[in-house]
Amino acid sequence: MCFNINVRAQEDEQEFFMGLNEGDELVWEVTELNEYYFRNTFGSEPNFEKGDKIRIVISELYEGAVEWSITTERWDYKEEWGERGDTVVYELFKNPIQFNDYIFILTPTDDYLQEAMTNLDTNIYSVSGNSITKRVKSDIGVDYRWRKNFDTKGVLSRETVFTYDLDIVIIMIEGGYRVIPFGFYFLGFMAFALTALIIINFRKKKFLIK
Repeated sequence: MCFNINVRAQEDEQEFFMGLNEGDELVWEVTELNEYYFRNTFGSEPNFEKGDKIRIVISELYEGAVEWSITTERWDYKEEWGERGDTVVYELFKNPIQFNDYIFILTPTDDYLQEAMTNLDTNIYSVSGNSITKRVKSDIGVDYRWRKNFDTKGVLSRETVFTYDLDIVIIMIEGGYRVIPFGFYFLGFMAFALTALIIINFRKKKFLIK
């Protein structure tokens, strides 16, 4: 009987998969920015503008026993893409219970987020389909909501920061995959989809949409 129960438990456990490939290029663009509510929420001016972009290239993927290691090269706002980017490594756990609030998750995305919610504080986090929303308090004590939407490959496709009560968009960042045939251009953003290693500096502290 014990043997049969163990077999059933293993069969019922869902497996999650890496949707990225080495060499994938991702770009996120600031598509909305309300400077008035940014100042009221964070107490400072943003260090980026509407239209500013962040670029990430997947350099290496390594599968360990319990996690994926994602090595990336990243260019922040205002940085020249013709120069070397910063190396940033993400450790993405296979078990959603060990959820890291990054710009990548495993697939299927909606199942991964639902499973992650079983170990997250429901007073702070909520999940709907392929999006996860977090209640956050700024350094000046103002509450706001931070939502990330993911595409079917587990990549952040839209990230939105809202005022907590009025539901006003403070920042929206949208992204997608790129190709480079005759120079840089966007293929188009994923419609109605959410962030992460997007860095917003205010004062001397980095506000990380990661």
